[in-house]
Amino acid sequence: MQISTLSAALLAAAMAAAPGLAQAAGTLTLVIGGEGFDGPPKFAVSFDGKPLGDGAIASAIDTATTGRFADAADKAKYVQHFSFTIPDALFKPDGEVRVRLTNEAHGTQRPLHDRQLYLASVAVNGAEQATGGFSMRSNVGVEPTALLGPYLVIAQTQIEAVVAPPAGGWPKAVAPVASASPKPAEAKPAEPAAPAVASAPVADKPASPPESKPAEVATTAAPASNPEAAPIAPPAADMQVANASPTPLPKATPVRADSGNPNPEAGSPACGVSKSFQILGFNANSNDLTPRVYRQLDRVVEALGGQKCVVHLTGYSSTEGNFAENALFSIERAQNALHYLAGKGVKFRRYSANGVGETTQFGADPNANRRVVVTVSP
Repeated sequence: MQISTLSAALLAAAMAAAPGLAQAAGTLTLVIGGEGFDGPPKFAVSFDGKPLGDGAIASAIDTATTGRFADAADKAKYVQHFSFTIPDALFKPDGEVRVRLTNEAHGTQRPLHDRQLYLASVAVNGAEQATGGFSMRSNVGVEPTALLGPYLVIAQTQIEAVVAPPAGGWPKAVAPVASASPKPAEAKPAEPAAPAVASAPVADKPASPPESKPAEVATTAAPASNPEAAPIAPPAADMQVANASPTPLPKATPVRADSGNPNPEAGSPACGVSKSFQILGFNANSNDLTPRVYRQLDRVVEALGGQKCVVHLTGYSSTEGNFAENALFSIERAQNALHYLAGKGVKFRRYSANGVGETTQFGADPNANRRVVVTVSP
């Protein structure tokens, strides 16, 4: 159950009035948007493994009548602020925040009808973490991270968003200091207090940045003139790595969300690979890995061997079809490719799987833009 502003105020007043019980109650704030279908998406939030409350995004875009969140020019209309109280007894500077979708649902016209969450930021006692500090977890371990611009996409009930504390940990809440006031010379009757009104958990205006479309990234490697014959293109000059330093992503790439190693193993040889691989062969309106895609991903596996590297996968789609569906296809192509690499035994020092959406930067042929770029660095 979500704690309202009135409930939090009454709790604080009661604690201040009870001798020896005055403690600082922390505040956790979410900025989160959503897609609704046959009702709004609902979520639950926890801190350090302890449930804090839940909520429903009443302002979520209705996918049955209005469209998809990714296609909205003004996404701020479908985003809300929620605040939860962290009792002092539960607060830990290194506590993880977890956000979970609790009512996943789909209509018959998938992917047009859906319920999803879009998490923009989490703040604890004023210290904010945006998508760069997010990861995704399930019962089986770390899952690929799906980003839509500045939003983390939470699409399944069995996969939670995990928000790590910032460097140095979350700050503690500051307890109010009671001050003694002199007794007035003449007592006056107190004026009746205005009736308390419970406030909704929605803030005045969300701070989420509106965007019309995900930005297209700069080309990381030129497409091969004969993609089938030469599916692995050399890395662009600005993607080269010298002296074993990590490769920076292009400036226009969506916010990176590095996750932990899904299959850590001690003693793996240091990574000596600095290269971009162009993975082509995805079919129209599909995120499935085709035999051609498998062959090219196997070359990535062969190049990495047993080395533990930083691996970033960026998915793309053509401009044919619906904008929102293309955004999802680009994310899912990168995720599926990452799952395949992990299943083939690839070891990751860090990894991410992001989608850019539709683009024409690889040429006029739609098939050339249905691709995943795998960037490997030490």
